[in-house]
Amino acid sequence: MNTPPASSTIPLAIDPNGQAYIPAAAVSLLLRAIATCCHNLADDPEYTLADIADVLAKEADAIDCRAIARIK
Repeated sequence: MNTPPASSTIPLAIDPNGQAYIPAAAVSLLLRAIATCCHNLADDPEYTLADIADVLAKEADAIDCRAIARIK
């Protein structure tokens, strides 16, 4: 079973020019979640900064895909 990206619940809005964006409150929550994840994994030898970067890149890709789908 595939787990959906955590970012799949972030609300996307469309501006008057048709561009998708994330409201500031959602960005703040996203950054806090990233910070919490980094703190939680900082001392875990099983994870590296590269592992965290890979997960963040996948979440960013998921947001990009949702934004593209939303504006089409």
